[in-house]
Amino acid sequence: MSGPEEENGFISNVESGRTQNLEWCSCGNCRIESESSDCKCCWEVEQLNARFVQENITCIRNFSSFNTLFLDKTMLEMMLRDKHFIRGDPIDDKLTNRSYRVAAYKQFNTWAFRVRQLGKRERRGPLPSCVVARIRKKFPETDGNYGY
Repeated sequence: MSGPEEENGFISNVESGRTQNLEWCSCGNCRIESESSDCKCCWEVEQLNARFVQENITCIRNFSSFNTLFLDKTMLEMMLRDKHFIRGDPIDDKLTNRSYRVAAYKQFNTWAFRVRQLGKRERRGPLPSCVVARIRKKFPETDGNYGY
């Protein structure tokens, strides 16, 4: 079997058997995923490697600005309002947990991969499982069904 390949900024281990276990998780904060494409640990994101050394952390969720950048409602609302203003779209006055989750995912994507996503057609790479789990814990879906 060949070594890991880089795909969308992730070091990709194209192995079956990543689902239904956490053997692939190096940070200790990932969760069991049903889709192999969602089985990504923050340690597999090459763009984040410098952060681990810089801040002496074991998981990107421990990054000093993580809560402010990705979990703070005021910060996420400001990002959403700016995006809607630029696109000329109206925005609901009452934002839902889904709105905050999507904003947090996009904010992390922009921060981690240095890409700006304004349009719906822009694709993102799979976010680390530990990041998705933390965002979902902060902004849960009432029925537990999380679709993109």
